[in-house]
Amino acid sequence: MERADEVIIPVMAPDHVVSAMARRGWRAVRADLDPETLSMTPSTVLERVTVDTRGVFVMPWFGVMGHWEALRSVTEPRGIMLEVEGKGVLGRWERLTAGVRGMPNDLIAVDGQVITGGARGFRKALRQAGIEAGELTDWQGRRRDYPGMSRIEAEVLVVTGWSCCRAEIIDCASREARQQSLPFEQPRRLPLQAETDGLSRRRAG
Repeated sequence: MERADEVIIPVMAPDHVVSAMARRGWRAVRADLDPETLSMTPSTVLERVTVDTRGVFVMPWFGVMGHWEALRSVTEPRGIMLEVEGKGVLGRWERLTAGVRGMPNDLIAVDGQVITGGARGFRKALRQAGIEAGELTDWQGRRRDYPGMSRIEAEVLVVTGWSCCRAEIIDCASREARQQSLPFEQPRRLPLQAETDGLSRRRAG
């Protein structure tokens, strides 16, 4: 690779990675993440590919590597180098209860349509239950340019070793869940004869 070449990295890549590339004269280009896998996908990488792209750099995030091998469908036909650093698991969300999912080992996702207050409200509820929950670290980029990462930021909390307090998280979610249905009254119906009599009068008039 030469100076001024572009290298695609995940949008949440830390600043020291960008700085290391800059020292070599490479330009770091950030790609969006898929909220379901917490990783780059062929489509998010392809959106960032230009004639100057020479490499794609993959790294684990909270121990999750994602479907990085699928990126070969973008890199190999174009002669782009695919570099994978570190080890990680294939991230999959596990349903804990309605509105709350977990991904090994430290992340939980909160559905604001089910849980009152969304992730921020649930974070407060967890803390009241004695469970420490944090927000994701800051990342670079305008949120409108990275809808996947924006959704992750809005929905995901960091709960270290959440599997050890699974029961408490589920109990907390049940208390914070929105009411799923409202008891609407059944509409009152007129007797059949009254309905037909009224219809006859309107037609007659």
